[in-house]
Amino acid sequence: MVDITKNKNKAFSLAELLLAMTIVGVISALTVPSLKHHADEAKFVAATQKAMSEIAAITASLELKHGDASTWGKFNSTTVNWYKNEANTVPLPNSLSTYNGKKYYLTKRLSGENWTWFYPDFMTADDMLWRVSDGGYPCGGGAIIIDVNGPELPNTVGIDIHGFRIGHLCGEKDSSGNAPKLGDFGIYAMGDNVNDKNSVWSCTSYVIKHKEMPWLHQRTANCNGYLGK
Repeated sequence: MVDITKNKNKAFSLAELLLAMTIVGVISALTVPSLKHHADEAKFVAATQKAMSEIAAITASLELKHGDASTWGKFNSTTVNWYKNEANTVPLPNSLSTYNGKKYYLTKRLSGENWTWFYPDFMTADDMLWRVSDGGYPCGGGAIIIDVNGPELPNTVGIDIHGFRIGHLCGEKDSSGNAPKLGDFGIYAMGDNVNDKNSVWSCTSYVIKHKEMPWLHQRTANCNGYLGK
């Protein structure tokens, strides 16, 4: 005969089960958001690095056809078409708003405030939206702004929207009014305070240099404090 009294204390009581579920719930509440923040950070950092690599690869390919990029002068509509034709493009999403035949959407700053309208020139097959322009640089070359995850949120400068300079330092004078020494013409993350002094895009240079995005999970309102680091 089996003695059932030997197993009678092995079952969990309802109170014990509820306590265990409560503990699991508390641990999940503490860890899941942190895991998500770091997963999002890794995703955006990798996409930003990929965007810069794609710019470098496409620019190198264009130089074989059109000569060294330093001889192109200021970027214009012709340069835009060069990049568009060289990239693996797909049609712009129909979900974007349209004004005067151009698609656009609103971008934000890290603080959450609305910043400016983004008019992409084309979209690549990996869902990145590209804007190619002279960037307002007086000494030639230009800038490429990329939304690394297309029209999907957060559409925020410093998270999924990043800027890259094709050219060299120009347009900034020191405290004595002297023009800067021009560095080598190349491809740089904007806002590194060495090759480019556009502080609006200092987030991009920090991400490329440090391979992290601390303001994403530390709820920093801006990344100007990371300028030049």
